Amino acid sequence: MLSGCSNGGEIGGGGPLISLVSITVSPPIPDIPTGISIQFTATGYYSDGTSRDITTTAIWTSSDTSVATVTATRVLVAGASLGITTIRALSDAVSGSANLIVTSATLVSIAVTPSAPTIANGTTQQFTCMATYSNNSSQDVTTSATWNSVDPLIVTIGLNTGLATPVAVGVTTITADYSGKSHSTGITITPAALVSISVTPPSPSVFFGATRQFAATGNYSDGSTLDIMILATWGPLTPANAAVSNTAGSKGLASAVGGGSATITADYGGEQGTALLTVTNAALTSIVVTPANASIPIGSTRQFTATGSFNDATTQDITPSVTWASTNSGIASISNISGSQGLATAVSVGGPVNITATGIPPLASTVGTTPLTVIQPTNAYVTNFDGDSVSVIDTVSDTVVGVPIPVGFRPSGIAVDLAANRAYVANSGDNTVSVIDIIFNTVVNTITVGSGPEGVAVHPTANSVYVANNGGNTVSVINTVTDTLLTTFSSGVFTPRGIVVYPALSRIYVANSASHYVAVMTVEGSPLVYPAVGTGPISMAIDLSSSPAKVYVGNTGAGTISVIRTDNNAIDGTITVGSYPYGIGIQTASGKAYGAIFLDDTVSVINTTTKTIITTIPGLNGPYGVAVP
Repeated sequence: MLSGCSNGGEIGGGGPLISLVSITVSPPIPDIPTGISIQFTATGYYSDGTSRDITTTAIWTSSDTSVATVTATRVLVAGASLGITTIRALSDAVSGSANLIVTSATLVSIAVTPSAPTIANGTTQQFTCMATYSNNSSQDVTTSATWNSVDPLIVTIGLNTGLATPVAVGVTTITADYSGKSHSTGITITPAALVSISVTPPSPSVFFGATRQFAATGNYSDGSTLDIMILATWGPLTPANAAVSNTAGSKGLASAVGGGSATITADYGGEQGTALLTVTNAALTSIVVTPANASIPIGSTRQFTATGSFNDATTQDITPSVTWASTNSGIASISNISGSQGLATAVSVGGPVNITATGIPPLASTVGTTPLTVIQPTNAYVTNFDGDSVSVIDTVSDTVVGVPIPVGFRPSGIAVDLAANRAYVANSGDNTVSVIDIIFNTVVNTITVGSGPEGVAVHPTANSVYVANNGGNTVSVINTVTDTLLTTFSSGVFTPRGIVVYPALSRIYVANSASHYVAVMTVEGSPLVYPAVGTGPISMAIDLSSSPAKVYVGNTGAGTISVIRTDNNAIDGTITVGSYPYGIGIQTASGKAYGAIFLDDTVSVINTTTKTIITTIPGLNGPYGVAVP
């Protein structure tokens, strides 16, 4: 017979002592056949009127161990002898008891409940197994039965718990086996169910006349979420204070029309989410537009922010509540579209132009302004394979500037999406792509791709990035809007290392290193032709300013760069550069190409017209990939 340890009968901490008064043992007087186990519980009742489960801390005894014994887990097991025994739980001189009657009844059947349930993916279902005996008694044997799922790819179930967990949508059968008896029931798994809606921001404050964009997220039973802003039906519970748009393109945009608070609602799929919008009567006194005196490269974007100051000494981000303007949209335009208010686009080199934010009526007399200059891009980006970083090169002085940007393990290829202010770095050592914000030179996202990614190329008009996976003999395609993997293809690809996109012809060029040729393919992944280049082609770049556009291929085995015409895919020339030319980047405006010389820890600067080296940039750490906007 096993016993437990006492948990103490008095509780105190400087105040009156709380003592154990009584113990109840349940279930009372159970009637079970020989060989069957039953779980008893002990509940302690205290002098302050509270109670607690003391099953695991009480000392348990059986008055006749030939009839029943107590296990280490406080389970009573009926022995071979028929009869009655008293089960007692003792804690600090207080005890409670129950009688256990062991009979000669035999097992007749078992039954699993519930019968044929239907549940949503992401939830669980607890099954119960009840045993019926020849004396018409019944016993819950859920934890003693052996449970099984016919198809564990649809539902798994705890071996001795009966708890079913869906894996996928479908139908399968659950079976319980106990003492030679078996019973089954079906279970149907439906798609995940919407369980709640989150509206954000949850409790914003705006001034009278301002607007605020709300978002709605659906939360599902499988733990997934879905942006339902455009699917939901929006409304205010207090229309006197706020109006909310249900018009396409501005759904969830609330307008403050009166002082006070308003509950904003989003309804979808039978669920509702809410947020509390507070409208203040404070008067707008000034607007500050940031960043101040910004300079951005042509083709890129910059988000401006309007901060309002009010006569109650408070400040507030009023970016979506003002009217934005540029004094010269031919140099820089700025958006007033819902969701992108204050986003400036650099159209042409020039400036400064003034970016203004004007308060909406009745506050239209309040204006904030800041100058913006659009410049020619002057930076190149080089991956440091041995340093797990990216270095920035000033292409005016052709020198390394700033400190390296930490990325993933063994960074290889790199490409820049100037319009989105993003650089994409293939980390060949950990099968990921790092996404860098090139305005702030920080990593903002990491995407898992194929095995051994090396080359990276941006398709600027298709919101796509192509990644050559050398280890997997595949090309991955990334959606640059969501930073997620779109698809992967492998036809015509063998040891791919470099890759470029030619948008005008919807073509991609893939350097197949081991076979010493370049695969010219459609952007969907269909091979077209295979021009031969030098030994060990690894890196690639494309010069869109030349006529026809030309692709530069770095041949590491030969120490050369091959030039391919895009009109006929013929070799247009070969340039000798040095040991292991890896990455190549073309700066169209200056007519320069930048080649990473891996073993020399340098970058060669090449005149693309004369095909000669202008200068060499030192100070890199295993330079591998190069990108020049």
